[in-house]
Parts: sequence; C-alpha cells; structure tokens
Amino acid sequence: GLTIQQRLNLIRHTGMMKCSTTVCTRQSDGNSMRYLRGTDFTMSSGITGISAVITFREVGEQMEEYKNISKELQRMLDKAEESDWSYSVYEEPSQNSRTYVEMGKFSPAGEDFSMIIDFDAEDQAESFLKDLWDYADNFDVDEHVEMWIPERGKRGCPSTARELVEDAEAIKEMIKELYGELDGVLHPELSDEQSARCDEIYNAVYEMCKVVAGDENLEWDMYYLGEIAELAANMMVGRGYKVRFPAIVTEEDGSLHIEEYYEPDQEGGESENE
Repeated sequence: GLTIQQRLNLIRHTGMMKCSTTVCTRQSDGNSMRYLRGTDFTMSSGITGISAVITFREVGEQMEEYKNISKELQRMLDKAEESDWSYSVYEEPSQNSRTYVEMGKFSPAGEDFSMIIDFDAEDQAESFLKDLWDYADNFDVDEHVEMWIPERGKRGCPSTARELVEDAEAIKEMIKELYGELDGVLHPELSDEQSARCDEIYNAVYEMCKVVAGDENLEWDMYYLGEIAELAANMMVGRGYKVRFPAIVTEEDGSLHIEEYYEPDQEGGESENE
C-alpha cells in the first residue's frame, strides 16, 4: 500500500483529483497542493483499479514516521496486518504532536479503501481502539455510495448503484471485524475450547485429590487445585513434555496475551487460567 505522501505525489503528478463533497478545499501554488483537515477527495488511477478514497487532515503540514509505538499497539497492528490491512504510523509535530495510523485494505469490489485512526501517545492502545470503534460506528454507507455515483463504470468502479451499496456495506463490516479482532488482542479471553481444556486439567486434579484425601465429598477449591495443576504442568515440562495449558498472561507493563502452552517460571509475567 502507498503511504499518504506517496498518494499525494501520485495525485500531484497525474492531476486526477475530484472533490467528493462541497467541503473539499484545494489550495494550489503551482507544484504543491495542500488539503485541509477533514477534506475528502477521490483519486482515480488505472494502476490500482477503483479510485482510492482518502481523508486528509492537514496533510500539507509536516509529518514524520512515529517510532515510539507501545508493545500493545504494535501487537494490534501486527494482528491487523495478518488480516491484510496495511498500516503506517505518523506524528505531526506542528499539530500538537498529533499521532495517528493510516490503514488500508482493498474492499471486495476492489476499492483501495483507506482510513486514519488517531491515538493518544500516552494511552496508545486503548485510545486507538476507541477511535477505531468511533470510525466504524460513524461510517455512513449512504455517503460513501453517493461519493462514488459519478464514477460508476469508470476505471474499474462498479457500474451499478447496487454494487456500490453492497461494497460500502462490506467496508463497514470489515472495519467492525477489524475492531473485534483488535479488541481481542487488547482484552483477550480464552475460547470455549481453551476453557474446556483447562477444566479438563482441573477436573483430573480434583479426582486425584479425592483419592489422595480419601474423601469423595472433597470441597472444590481452586486455591489448592490451581497450585497442584501448575506444579504438575511445571514438572512435566521439566521432563520434556509439551503441556497444553492455555492461560492469559499479564506482563509487567500490564499488557495481556494468551499463551497456549505452559511455560514455567514465566519471566516478568503472571498467568491466569480459566
């Protein structure tokens, strides 16, 4: 995927730009163009098929790659990339050090869809996720379709309104799906199958404890069941076995992630099995 600057350069050299709404503002001084905050426009290119829809927010201002990405946000972006979303992270020092992620993915009909998600440098993951949800929740299918109506049948754009509506609805859905996937990264939960595996281990430990204690009515208490299960897993791993014991691991920085297999004495983290 092209970065914002690369797309701007492409527009500058091709001159193929069409304002999508009446609020679109273009300022030109010969070889340079500046797009104001909130400006939407369409870029037509035979290279990528359907025209790309891009929202520029003071792109003319200085921007630079943002490198201080938190571990949690990076995990989310890596997950997005697994789902075929491209991304670039930027900072605009001249705009109160505004930080944001430009994300893009092709729609089912071939639109090179792109969106900008802001985040707070002091609370990157949570603020990014919130802005992503706001973007998905406020994505207007009708407005998106209306923007493309004049381009129907041109340069790969679908020729019918029905196709445009279906594709816009698909875009909204793929943004919501992205949110669900990234929310799972930031706030992980064991799946039903993973929880069932943990229950299998605890039930086995409980049955053993009833035999050891000689008490068929032994109270179920995770205080001792959890400790014994951890001890058994630790011993088996030490003997070379690979023990599947899914757990949500909390790192020292408070970030969470799921580990499928037991790792004894996990440095800098605590595990929580369900």
